[in-house]
Amino acid sequence: DDATEIAEKNENTLDDIHKASSSIPEIEEITTWQVVGRDALVAAIKDAIYRVKSSIIIVMPYVIPEILQVISEFAYQKKAVRFMLTSRFEMGTYGDIIRKMMGLGNIQFRQLSGAMEFFALTRDAEEVILGPATEKEGEMISVVSNQTAFSILYSQFIGPIFQANSRPIK
Repeated sequence: DDATEIAEKNENTLDDIHKASSSIPEIEEITTWQVVGRDALVAAIKDAIYRVKSSIIIVMPYVIPEILQVISEFAYQKKAVRFMLTSRFEMGTYGDIIRKMMGLGNIQFRQLSGAMEFFALTRDAEEVILGPATEKEGEMISVVSNQTAFSILYSQFIGPIFQANSRPIK
């Protein structure tokens, strides 16, 4: 009868769908993602600071005080970790803070020489964060990745590019 015929046809269709979906390779783990907005970017940077094992390079087009605070606290606890922080520091505002933080011995500061309108971070050559510094919150879409090849590739760029475009603060 018609109902049995329709049911068999539906069963065959569903079986074909199941076979097709089974052939799609699974994504093992998401290792690169995006964060939107300044708060999400700051949270990602702070998270990377808390997970650093040996070294971290952070480049900011402008100083974010809460990042300085986290680095200061964490650098005090983790003397073996090297921190390199590059930004446009207003020495009148941040000079004393920078000198105190440099006194810890494991933090280097660099002054950006030109306008750079993006954020960059590399942690232990295991994680990178790249994002623009935009006026509009919705346009501030940053990429966070701990995919090995991506992290190694970008960590090879981040350090040298910013050393060439900055000078040490002593």
